[in-house]
Amino acid sequence: MSGARSRRCGLRAAALAVSLALAGGVGARDVTDLYSATVAIQDRSTAELARAAQQALVQVIVKLTGARSSAGDARIKSVLRSASKLMLQYAYGKAVDGSLTLSAEFDAEELARELDASGIGVWGKERPDTLVWLIIDTGVGRRIVTSDEPEALATAAAQRAQARAVPVLLPLMEIEDTQRLSAAIAWPALADAAHELGRRYATPATLVGHVIQSASSAWSVRWRLFLDGETLDWTQQGELPEQLVADGIDGLGDALGRRYATPAMLAGSARLRVTVVGVRSAEDYARVANYLGSLDSLRDTFVVSVSGAQVVFDVTARGGRAALAQAIGFGNLLAPVPAQTDVYELRP
Repeated sequence: MSGARSRRCGLRAAALAVSLALAGGVGARDVTDLYSATVAIQDRSTAELARAAQQALVQVIVKLTGARSSAGDARIKSVLRSASKLMLQYAYGKAVDGSLTLSAEFDAEELARELDASGIGVWGKERPDTLVWLIIDTGVGRRIVTSDEPEALATAAAQRAQARAVPVLLPLMEIEDTQRLSAAIAWPALADAAHELGRRYATPATLVGHVIQSASSAWSVRWRLFLDGETLDWTQQGELPEQLVADGIDGLGDALGRRYATPAMLAGSARLRVTVVGVRSAEDYARVANYLGSLDSLRDTFVVSVSGAQVVFDVTARGGRAALAQAIGFGNLLAPVPAQTDVYELRP
């Protein structure tokens, strides 16, 4: 691989696809490629490599923190100066238009230490799924972008979602669904109808975008985000619908970051005793142990006791009890036991 350098592992290829709706509830996924980015580069000189490495690292930090504003945070300047040293591997490539690109992957452990030393919290890989409705009105009628027939707007959404490290789903449509979102339904009833239809996907967030083409061929989008029982509305105008959709996904990423990656949530750590009930077999135990071990918010996980169908773990939770509850809440394996602190039940 031309211009490649490796210290620990190979460069993961960036997968670009809009996820299909899953059977049953979804909730959250572990996002990948958190520590890699691809940027434009002018040439293969050492100076240009150093500049592009910093630009790629900025993209990675935005993914890790959930905030575009982190790119201008004065605290990351010292981290950016170490960008070249933090790269595990890089490779030159070509964009669609033939221009030169640089794909870089950074050392997760070393970068986490650098960010922690700078007082910048890192959002874990467990992130909530968002169901995205793209409802398009043109002079010839209304159509809905679905996972059955993805198109240019779906690609635009997928690309920006990947850049922001937020998992998104497109709906699977049936004839009855299409009828319920007919052209006779106007905003904001349209947004509410789409949200109601989307309940079967059980995603923590739903984003509805009403994409409208005016007589002058200009485009506008009305967005409504349903998140944790609240709604957030904004509008956009422009000439390119793909850019408007990408910008809408940026708005989604910012909102999710504000809700789930707050500095207070990410700061500090706490030692906790976590009890899991309903563990009735060796297979159940392995599922629970592997799951807890996979959570970014947990480290130093030890088994304290096993009694009947109950297992007690001693853990260190980054961000404390609230961050742990949030990470577990994104998944479908464990459910909190009402009125009992740090007690969870293994779902069937």
